Amino acid sequence: MKPAGKVVVSAGLVALLVWQLGGIEDVVAAVRRLDPRHALAVVLAHWLDRALMTFKWTLLLARRGIRLPLYRGLTIYCASMIWGTLLPTSVGADAARIVSTSRLGISVKEVVASIAIERAIGSLAACALALASVAVLTARLGLGAEVHALWLATGAAVLLVTGLFVASFSKIGFDLLHQRLLARVVGAHIAGRLRAMHEAYQTYGRTRGGLLVFGALTLAEQLLCLGIIWGIAHGLGIALTAMDVLATAPLIFLMSRLPITVDGVGLTEWTFVAVMSLTGVPPAEAVAIAVVGRVVQVLAWSPWAMAHALGTRRVNPSTGVTA
Repeated sequence: MKPAGKVVVSAGLVALLVWQLGGIEDVVAAVRRLDPRHALAVVLAHWLDRALMTFKWTLLLARRGIRLPLYRGLTIYCASMIWGTLLPTSVGADAARIVSTSRLGISVKEVVASIAIERAIGSLAACALALASVAVLTARLGLGAEVHALWLATGAAVLLVTGLFVASFSKIGFDLLHQRLLARVVGAHIAGRLRAMHEAYQTYGRTRGGLLVFGALTLAEQLLCLGIIWGIAHGLGIALTAMDVLATAPLIFLMSRLPITVDGVGLTEWTFVAVMSLTGVPPAEAVAIAVVGRVVQVLAWSPWAMAHALGTRRVNPSTGVTA
């Protein structure tokens, strides 16, 4: 979907949600109940989350002989997330990370490959947790029509993502994509660059142990995100148990990935309302959790993004030494 279309969809979903809620008074009242101590804890949890994300990314780059200091990577990561909230495109954060990292002298090809493998494994982990969510909902609610639909949708997502992941490392798929498709659609120069990026990406598949370690870290990071949702809810005085969060948050994260809105605005809030209603959370409180989560994460990223903006030194990617 084009950026303008995403803006329209986000605006429409927000307007429809406000109309459905009868205004924003109940949401504002719920947000005002936020305990500042919980808000601080959530900020710290977001820092830990980004640090873990950055650590995983530096591990990927290290496997290609590229050293990126954790602090420098963290500032780049957080700055790119800020840009991702502002740009009406699904790859805004990734594009910002590619540009920032390439300015340090690191090959664009290598950065794109590392982000692609990060995204691929992140999608697999998200699907696995979504299946766990549906299983919990099934155990709690039985096999109603809603749960049947969730099994079908989540199962289809798992099959699609797994199939694409396997195909991305396939030689047959590689030859089909680059010799039969891209070579006919784009120019030779662009096709060559895309081929080089894909080749760098496929090198990550040569060591399954490395992929398993990265997958385990990714799963841990996504479980930390569930803890953040739980912390926000309790900071708002909403009694969500750990099983309530497991039953809902992974589904929300997966559905919110649909590239039809600006940074998930509108879609995320509607998803919170729809999924959390299955555990008895009122719509206004579900929206409050989504809104607080969005605001607090931006606040958590901002200091690191400012540090990136103020930093003027360069990093030698082969040694990791600043100069």
